[in-house]
Amino acid sequence: MAAHQNASNPARAVADVAAERVQEMKSQLSERAAKAMEGLQQAGSEVRAAAHEQLDVLRGTASECYEEGRKRVQQVGQTLEQRIRERPLSSLLIAAGVGCLLGLIWRRR
Repeated sequence: MAAHQNASNPARAVADVAAERVQEMKSQLSERAAKAMEGLQQAGSEVRAAAHEQLDVLRGTASECYEEGRKRVQQVGQTLEQRIRERPLSSLLIAAGVGCLLGLIWRRR
């Protein structure tokens, strides 16, 4: 029986060493995973901040384009109104002609 205990003690020692190594490796992996997660969170925050910044720039650009388009439409409307006042008969005949064309096109469909 003493021989049996001596044989199991070295095996027990190897198992204990292996268990310690496994525990150390688990700790190292946990630390690395935590660092990786922290890095990913930081990268995500940076990407989010950059995306918000670009969104703000795009909003500003879209707002400027909208205002420019609105101004152009107003200018065209004013120019059209001015031309109609200058030549009312011609404007009326052109409008009637366009109306007739649209009526013919509409009727054929």
